[in-house]
Amino acid sequence: MKKFVTGMLAGAVMLGGISGAAKATTVYSVQSTSVVNCSGASHGLWTGQQNFSGGSCGNYYDISGIFTVNDNDANTDNWTGSFTAFAINPQGTEANINLTFSNFAETAKYKTEGGVSYDENTDTPDIDFFQDVAGSIEIDNITHTVDGFAGGYSFQWGQGGNAKDASEFGGSAWMLLSGPGGSLPGHWDLNLAFGAPVTTTEVPQPGALAVFGLGLLGRGLARRRQRKA
Repeated sequence: MKKFVTGMLAGAVMLGGISGAAKATTVYSVQSTSVVNCSGASHGLWTGQQNFSGGSCGNYYDISGIFTVNDNDANTDNWTGSFTAFAINPQGTEANINLTFSNFAETAKYKTEGGVSYDENTDTPDIDFFQDVAGSIEIDNITHTVDGFAGGYSFQWGQGGNAKDASEFGGSAWMLLSGPGGSLPGHWDLNLAFGAPVTTTEVPQPGALAVFGLGLLGRGLARRRQRKA
């Protein structure tokens, strides 16, 4: 993450007035990638072979959320991340995403999709990785547990981290999940675009972080409504 944060902190907005134990965090607002699929459906969250709505493009969800990186430790092995988001598909089915990341790496297996061309040897993409994940995605009050990553990949993030569009500053992952009946077939996708980071030298109290997160979510949804108007 060293190269990633160094390039972005120059434009960061400092967040003040939040109490808590001293610890650096970097927070990004998150939206779906600009790349669309299935007759124009948003491709922020893709639930693979599971269409919970039964309608066209029901496995494609539009996302708004926040991605937080705890990056104050001199030893990057101790860095962690979290992703909390709300998502909705064309039928109005809602999903709540809560993930935590660990096992940070500056280099790992890099994933591209959809014909995107990115040569790591010549373009040296400014991408970092979290190689372990835990958490859940809840859809229609049914909790699906995230068991890990598919294909030997990680959660990749940074400039070019969105596998659907290497020009975007964002992130992506292929995730393995299980539900009440056991392991689900195939994998689910995250394809994300990040806003500029907000940094703080303190961990926000849960209530303050919730208010801040709601503000980011509301801003993202408002921008989306403006684009559709």
